[in-house]
Amino acid sequence: MISELSRTVPLHRWIHDTIGLSSRLRELYEFAVCGRPSQPSLFHSDSCCRRAHDRLYCAASQPRDDPLWAVNAHRWLHIAPDNNVTVVVPQPEMGQGVSTSLPMLVAEELEANWRTVRMEFAPVDPAYNNPIFQTQGTGGSTAVRAFFVPLRKAGACAREMLREAAAKRWAVPVSECKASNGCVAHASGKSDTYGALVADAAKLAIPASLQLKPRSEWKLIGKSTPRLDTPAKVDGSAVFGIDVIVPGMLVATIAQCPVFGGTLRSVDEAPALALSGVKAVVRINSLHAKGEERNPPNSIAVVGDGYWRVKQGMAALQPQWNEGPNAALDSEHFATVLQQGFAEKGTFAENPGNVEAALETAEKKVEAVYSVPLLAHAAMEPMNATANVTATGCEIWAPTQGPVTRKRL
Repeated sequence: MISELSRTVPLHRWIHDTIGLSSRLRELYEFAVCGRPSQPSLFHSDSCCRRAHDRLYCAASQPRDDPLWAVNAHRWLHIAPDNNVTVVVPQPEMGQGVSTSLPMLVAEELEANWRTVRMEFAPVDPAYNNPIFQTQGTGGSTAVRAFFVPLRKAGACAREMLREAAAKRWAVPVSECKASNGCVAHASGKSDTYGALVADAAKLAIPASLQLKPRSEWKLIGKSTPRLDTPAKVDGSAVFGIDVIVPGMLVATIAQCPVFGGTLRSVDEAPALALSGVKAVVRINSLHAKGEERNPPNSIAVVGDGYWRVKQGMAALQPQWNEGPNAALDSEHFATVLQQGFAEKGTFAENPGNVEAALETAEKKVEAVYSVPLLAHAAMEPMNATANVTATGCEIWAPTQGPVTRKRL
């Protein structure tokens, strides 16, 4: 069984529909959306860069074998005059390291100086869809696999445009211009940083074809590289979903039925409402996959002026749960079901030899049984979301591995 959970959800102001959304918060994981840099950059600045945007745009609906598929370069990287490179990371960071591994793909082909590489998380936009899932989100260990070629092409595209800009500036063949460590250099001794070439490069057309570096020339991919997000997490400057604060914000804490599929039988709201700072007790209906509400409710929320007050309010309640048909399920039951599965005929993913025959003729046989208990698939950051509800709409900050799905809610 899963123990009863209480979770904190900050809210700008409480309305029933807003609290209703919070019943989905148990599915959310870490996701942050950072603003774009304001300084001029290769594919994100003045009008000449905007024109470059149009030329660089490659719709995600194009065939996967298109050599420039996903090289909508202004969406993927920004090069500033100070030579800093900002890579836009399309996947939510959940501790798996995409905030470093994906920028490495761009930096490798760009021939950037890793010390000048920064990252920012992408906004919710179909342009950043995972090519495997066709939606924006993290899962299945797909981030590097999905973006391995597209992000490398984005870096290669920018690299070639910078080389061409340098060649035009120096009146030399592009083939004589070498990109390395954030600079373009010529045998004559001429050299410019990417930042110095960025304005000219943004005026150029995208290359007709791209040549990616062979594995033998990789300098970053496959190498141990310092994570870009470590300093901010160490010094406390990293902003997590639970850090969001807006004026007039109320806080809600949630308690769910301790058994999946169970519902709320009854609860006396009076003890919580009698406490100072508690504004409301809300019964929350669970949602079907299509977003339709189920009745009766399967959880309750206490809403108030601050975390401690709603926590005390929740402690004052004595909700009675109808645990439903799953109430009798426990670890022993699941272990038995799994053990019974060994008697069934399995499906071979690969069968390089005759295991049964080898076991029959083996001089020595070793048999061992390994088992692990059901573990909570829980994030270190408490599940949370912040909703700013106005007459014209609802703005939500939420740590999540599936921002597009959450937006649809």
